[in-house]
Amino acid sequence: MIIASGKSQVLLLCRNVAQQGEHLSYTQQVGGSIPSVPIGYQTIVNRGRLMNDKEVKAFYNSSAWKHKRMEILERDRYECQDCRKRLKKAAEHGEQLSGRDRLIRRAEEVHHVRELKEHPELALDNDNLISLCTQCHNIRHGRHPQRFVKRKKRLTEEKW
Repeated sequence: MIIASGKSQVLLLCRNVAQQGEHLSYTQQVGGSIPSVPIGYQTIVNRGRLMNDKEVKAFYNSSAWKHKRMEILERDRYECQDCRKRLKKAAEHGEQLSGRDRLIRRAEEVHHVRELKEHPELALDNDNLISLCTQCHNIRHGRHPQRFVKRKKRLTEEKW
């Protein structure tokens, strides 16, 4: 169901339409076209409005996202694209990397290049999705990587 609202259109993707497996494309009145959006999750898409946490959670739990996630991981052969880029850049500059920096880690995360909350219209766009390992994904989001390292348990002296 499409609801026209002022200068821009608000698109409501309904689950009952999603069961038919249809695709929907539309052009906002503000200008520019938006790529086809597979219907399969329930959310409101509006270029001027951010998604809230409840809508984001519903999107990530949708079957459309789960299928797209697997498609992107397979496209990138389960290889972290940031690790691949780091190795390529080092090879171009003739640099030697050491330790874990020499490896292309297994990608387990699919990252939205343009943030999902800010650009919900790009939620399932292949050009906006890349495969990343957990470490690179945390770095992209500004999370402190050392916070996620498992700490070894301290050995204490036995007290008899």
